[in-house]
Amino acid sequence: MALLKDLLRRGRPAAPPPEWARPLFAAELSAHLRRKDGAVLVWTIEDQTSTAAITDQFKAELLAMLAAYALDNAAADAVVCVKMDAMSERVAPGVFDLVTGASILHHLENPEQGLNAAGRALKPGGHAIFFEPFNGWAIMRLAFERILAEAELRGDPLDPAADAVLRATIRDVAERSDPDTTTAWFPNLDDKWLFSRSRISASAKAAGFETVRYVPHAGHPTLYRDMTAVQLRLASGRADLALPEWANAIVDSFDAALTRDAKRELMMEGTIVLTKAG
Repeated sequence: MALLKDLLRRGRPAAPPPEWARPLFAAELSAHLRRKDGAVLVWTIEDQTSTAAITDQFKAELLAMLAAYALDNAAADAVVCVKMDAMSERVAPGVFDLVTGASILHHLENPEQGLNAAGRALKPGGHAIFFEPFNGWAIMRLAFERILAEAELRGDPLDPAADAVLRATIRDVAERSDPDTTTAWFPNLDDKWLFSRSRISASAKAAGFETVRYVPHAGHPTLYRDMTAVQLRLASGRADLALPEWANAIVDSFDAALTRDAKRELMMEGTIVLTKAG
């Protein structure tokens, strides 16, 4: 394992893995991408994927596919698979140019620990990019609560499957907006947080990042109508599940009430771009 030891010491391997070792690295279901001007490392934290560079919240199967793709496309000399705890201090500090994580921080019991790990791994002036959910989901919660109240007033109950999706979404948003981390159920939540900009900004500054920028992912005129359809489909597994027209009209009223800029300010999903002090 000289290659792995060299990676941990220097931030990049001295040589590509030998042919016989490549399947072993692929089986580790993680990837280290090395290039001339820097190094990129992807590693796992328990069953989630975190990063000291370019990745997504890959499942093991997808990481295995990535490793296989590299082998099939003559890129194996640039890919090494390493499985390790993203929060560990085994990687030498200040060796990476870029850290990215897609839907990583909101799964962690302590998101600040993830930001600290990213800041520690980066070179001065390095960048970290995270894609995360934000507390703009509160708008969906309000819309769904209004729909349930209207259904009761009308005496017109929703399809039971739709009713269950709306109630589950309301509960999920409530739990994740300001969770009580001392409860017994908190560690068992898969999705744990809906972030505020102020929390991310304060935590990033404390982790050594000089600048914090946000890029909202959506703000179009039918945002809440579209997200309602997505929630119904994904949570129920039914492509045909829909709300009655009077309920869609309530969702549309929220879309009409908020301008594009307001929706982006109250973003549901967004990219966090951090730059470490030089």
